Amino acid sequence: MRSKKKRDEGIFSFYLGIFGNIALFIFKFIIGIFSGSIALISDSFHSLSDFLSTIIAYVGYITSIRPADKSHPYGHEKAESIAGFIVALFLLGLGILLAYNSIKNITTEQPKSIALFAVAVSIVSKEIMARYCFYIADKLNSPAIKAAAYEHRSDALSSIVAFVGVLGAILGIYFLDSVAGFILAVMIFYYGIKVCRENVNILMDKSPSQEIIDLVNNEIKNIPGVLGVHRLRARRMGRNFIIDMHIDVDPSISLITAHKISHAVEKKLEDSGRIASVIVHVCPSGIKIGEED
Repeated sequence: MRSKKKRDEGIFSFYLGIFGNIALFIFKFIIGIFSGSIALISDSFHSLSDFLSTIIAYVGYITSIRPADKSHPYGHEKAESIAGFIVALFLLGLGILLAYNSIKNITTEQPKSIALFAVAVSIVSKEIMARYCFYIADKLNSPAIKAAAYEHRSDALSSIVAFVGVLGAILGIYFLDSVAGFILAVMIFYYGIKVCRENVNILMDKSPSQEIIDLVNNEIKNIPGVLGVHRLRARRMGRNFIIDMHIDVDPSISLITAHKISHAVEKKLEDSGRIASVIVHVCPSGIKIGEED
């Protein structure tokens, strides 16, 4: 269970994203309209998408840290992945909409130079927010906060693209502003696909990376009494993993001894910090899988 201080730090990182993004959206949208910059208007909607996705991620985070109950014996940590999937759908839709508007409204007018100031403010603000959230995400091991950090970083990068587009239009390459708006739309759409794939994989219980499997094997290979491991499976549950496996033990030992060995395996893995639950099936060494009944 996380300490109150750590939970408060996590919640503050979301508040920073919520209020920071809505302020940047209003700021960039107004100046985008005033200056006539399509790239800046597109970038403002990226901040709006960050605002909405941060709210969704916040709700998922708050739900995920609730303790397990009778209705949810494995806890609520998949709420973060559900929230992430919803955010991904929003990003995909926003990317399509912005791409359409950029193609439809190719500008032949020179935007006002104040648009450059607005984009510069956005770049600095979003990079500060990104670095803070990356720091908190690493400290708390939170995928939801890390996703928010990547949102901030992607917005900062998209603002750099917008800066180039606005600058080009001011220098007389007018269509470059619309081109920048289209590039921003493609970036948002790509990020939506990436977030969607990551969260669908978690919700569909895709096997984790080999790193997790190696972690499990390394943790239990030196436990006294464990002669082998097979049928090792793992699935993601929010920021942690659920493991089930079969272990081989000496067939001559008592049931009590076998139970103690399986308990030692469970405790070793659950104490590692990344494993939420372990299910161990004990097999007498030498028996084939098809004969384990």
